[in-house]
Amino acid sequence: MASQGEFMGLNEEQKSMLTAFSDMKFDDHEYLEQALQGSKTPEVLENLTAIIQTISRRIHQHVGSHHQHLIKQAEHIKEVSKNLTNAKERVVRVRAVYNRAKSRVLSPYQQLKTAVMQLGFIQKASRIAVQTLRVVTKQKQLQAQVSLVEEKGSARDAVKCARLIKDIYQVFGETDLSGIRLVEEQIAAIETAKKRVKSQASVRMRQGIGALNQSEIAASLQAFYLLGCLREEVDKAVNSLIKNVVVRVRESLDVSKIAESKGKSSGSSAAGALRSELWRRLDQALNNLFEAGVQVWNLQQVLLKKRDPSRFIPFLSVYLNPTLHALAHPQKTKLPADDKEEPIKTPPNKPESLVRVFTTKIVQGLREELTAAYRSTSFVKTVLVGEFPRLHRMLRAVFNRLAQATNSGIGVELKRRNKLFPSAKSNGLHIPNKRKSLEAASSPKAAGSVFEYESELEQLIQAWEHGVMLEDGHKSNTTHNSPLYQITSVYEMAYLKLIITRLQDPVKKMFSGVANGRYPLEPEAQTFVTAFDDALRGVRLSGTDLQTQIANSVKQAVNLLVAQSEHHCDVKVTSTSQSNSKNQAIYKVLSIVDVGLEGWVDNAEGLYSSRCLKEAMDMLRQARKACDALRANILQGVLKSASIHVINLLSQIHEENFQRPQHHKTTSKYMRQIQRWCEHFVRHTMAAYRPSRPNTAVLLEVQKVCWKVANVLAIGFMRNASLISGLREDAKLAIASDIAQLESALHLLAPKHHFATPPRWYSELRTFRQMLFLDHNALSSKGLVHSVSPVIAAQFLLSRMSNRSVPITCVPFKALGTSISKYNRWIEQQTEFKILQKFQTLIQDIRKKLKSGRALSAASLATANASLDFVDSIVKAGLSAPSVAAQSVS
Repeated sequence: MASQGEFMGLNEEQKSMLTAFSDMKFDDHEYLEQALQGSKTPEVLENLTAIIQTISRRIHQHVGSHHQHLIKQAEHIKEVSKNLTNAKERVVRVRAVYNRAKSRVLSPYQQLKTAVMQLGFIQKASRIAVQTLRVVTKQKQLQAQVSLVEEKGSARDAVKCARLIKDIYQVFGETDLSGIRLVEEQIAAIETAKKRVKSQASVRMRQGIGALNQSEIAASLQAFYLLGCLREEVDKAVNSLIKNVVVRVRESLDVSKIAESKGKSSGSSAAGALRSELWRRLDQALNNLFEAGVQVWNLQQVLLKKRDPSRFIPFLSVYLNPTLHALAHPQKTKLPADDKEEPIKTPPNKPESLVRVFTTKIVQGLREELTAAYRSTSFVKTVLVGEFPRLHRMLRAVFNRLAQATNSGIGVELKRRNKLFPSAKSNGLHIPNKRKSLEAASSPKAAGSVFEYESELEQLIQAWEHGVMLEDGHKSNTTHNSPLYQITSVYEMAYLKLIITRLQDPVKKMFSGVANGRYPLEPEAQTFVTAFDDALRGVRLSGTDLQTQIANSVKQAVNLLVAQSEHHCDVKVTSTSQSNSKNQAIYKVLSIVDVGLEGWVDNAEGLYSSRCLKEAMDMLRQARKACDALRANILQGVLKSASIHVINLLSQIHEENFQRPQHHKTTSKYMRQIQRWCEHFVRHTMAAYRPSRPNTAVLLEVQKVCWKVANVLAIGFMRNASLISGLREDAKLAIASDIAQLESALHLLAPKHHFATPPRWYSELRTFRQMLFLDHNALSSKGLVHSVSPVIAAQFLLSRMSNRSVPITCVPFKALGTSISKYNRWIEQQTEFKILQKFQTLIQDIRKKLKSGRALSAASLATANASLDFVDSIVKAGLSAPSVAAQSVS
């Protein structure tokens, strides 16, 4: 903005124009267009003239007032111009010095640079000439060495040829010799020599593998390693062995060739001859498999021991991991004539070991051939399915022979733990980390850990017969993942179906006529036993899986027999004679089956039981337990029925008139019935449960039922006889005679020679006979009552108190107001502890009745109380007995 002094002599319009001119955003073109278009153009010109005059005047005034200052500024400009001239002169002198130095340094440098380039070209030409000379020289040596290999046929000479070829390839990798005519002329000869060396080395390696000659194999592998074709040639050798085995197996299963070898014949003898020839050819084919397995194992041992001398990498690691092969051969893989180098291709699935490769392919080949023979040839199917255990044993024998052969070390001295082919009895193993093993084995520091690496590789094939626990936690099935099952799965399933049919058909036949009154017979049960015995004998030398499956089939068949028996047998107490006959027939059948299972389960010194495995034996034991349980249920029903019948017979003792004349027979009616029943029970009822050829366990089961019935009979007689009151001397003599007759009946049920010491009821019965003739005082002084059961002693003493001197009924069942049958059922259902407690309450009630009843003499009352005190002491002693006290706790 201009000051007010600058606007002196200007009007307002001129001032505004001057102010607009002073603005930084003033546009002169726009201003002129507006001034020329208007009607006031002269006025604008006048104003502009006035403004110009004003500005000129102000410039003159400013120059006049600042004249001295402007002169000083002009003098400064002269000095600056003088200094600039001096600087230009100095720059000229510096440039002259630079030009002189440049002329002295740059020229020699250019000359030196040219000389260096010339020297490089000379050195490159010299190197090419030297490498060309090396190629030509080594090619001539190679041709001479190849001729020597073909003449002598030594694998070591092949190694020398391979080393020469590798040196030539190294020359090609170090120097680019493309375009040199002399070198290109040698390429075809080198390729031809390489093929001839590979061919000779392959022949030597096949011969070495067949003869288990490790030196020949090692030299051939060294040649292949130097030529860069180790994996390819090893695979060819293994595939050749596998193909030979598969072809031999195919030929052994060819029925037409078998028939040609045996000639034309007919009848059963021809079928037998064909069967024998089939097994002979198959055995020879499996022997070939054994030889091939040993040869592969020997080849892997050589691969494991042979190493790269520069990197200490085992050839086995190079075979398993192609990346290590690329590290061992960093040179070009093609000759200079090729256009470009191809990268090394790594297979997607690397094998864990050479033996595993062989195992997998052999299993696949055998499975395909056996399956094809099963589907195409009925004769082979019939023979191999019917005699499948023999086929299974032959395969296991081959594997076991391989295990023994590799464990002993054929051609190589190995530690026992470094066994490549596991035994057929080996269990599943935990597989270590394979990647870590390869890395550890391929490092130079792992030179001393060869056996550790080998052991890990060997563990990878420990699944010939069992599954293994893999590192990721998944567990393979121990049967369906085994090579034996994979090879023979079709035949094994057919054989198991055949075995199941053979085992279940006798069971179905046994119970087919039960509805028509035809019960199972012992010969039919023996047929069933023979069937499962033959099945178990057939696999006694087989593997764990087949033994287990056959044992499981036997278990299922026995369970079917038990289920059918449970369905048809009648174990009710109120059984008829028809149901008894049915139970007896079923019991005999189960007993015969138990005898058959006993030889496999319990007989530790048997011929075959020791050869069966624990799992199979456990299954057979479970089947036998099912038979034992059903037999026990049948006999338990017999025991209950007999016990009820005995109690009913003994209850008739209370209907017997013991006051009979002396000329009558001393044996009571009820006792004669008991004797007849005991004789019938032993000689007919229980004898019908004994099979024709029982074992000790069955005889003991039947005899125990008789012993228990004898116990029920003896105890029941003493309980019922102790409830009889008011006996005279002749009645006591009659009961004593009945006891003697009862002992003879009990001897039928439980003879004394069956026991090392007589049973307790025998001595109690003798004591009870003595107690009949003694009074309370004699019983108390002699202590006989403590030799019998407290229940029987208390009943006997209470019943003796019921006489004319004591007008109250003290007989227990009468005092309780019940019948003898109900009282006996109550006694059978209650524990001894509760019975004695009930007797204590009964004694207290009798005391109350004596006090509240008719008046008794002091002597009679004292005698009654003394008798009650004696009975109460016996009851208390019985309650304090350990066995009775334990019943109270339970």
